[in-house]
Amino acid sequence: MLTGLIKAEDTADGILKKVIDVTSSTKLLSPKDLDTIKELRGLLSNFARATTLLEADKQPTSGLVIPTIVGIKKALHKVDTQHTTSVKTGLQCVIASCLCQISIS
Repeated sequence: MLTGLIKAEDTADGILKKVIDVTSSTKLLSPKDLDTIKELRGLLSNFARATTLLEADKQPTSGLVIPTIVGIKKALHKVDTQHTTSVKTGLQCVIASCLCQISIS
């Protein structure tokens, strides 16, 4: 959903403002809002890829869980955030907790 929103705005610059005009809405996304959405997409895209990878029906994926979690941890570290730092920190804490739970078990 975030990708579609960003793609629509990038493809047809100002399309979101036009939608607001047509619908007579009073809610307009600011440039900061769009930057925040782009950052969230960067953070959450790693989880989307991991979900797709691990939800396979026809092959076992349990052996991919730990490498996937480690990969997400590394990917989160690389994402630069300005508006979503608290979200990034929260996700990193959850990943660290997952890794601790796995190593304790």
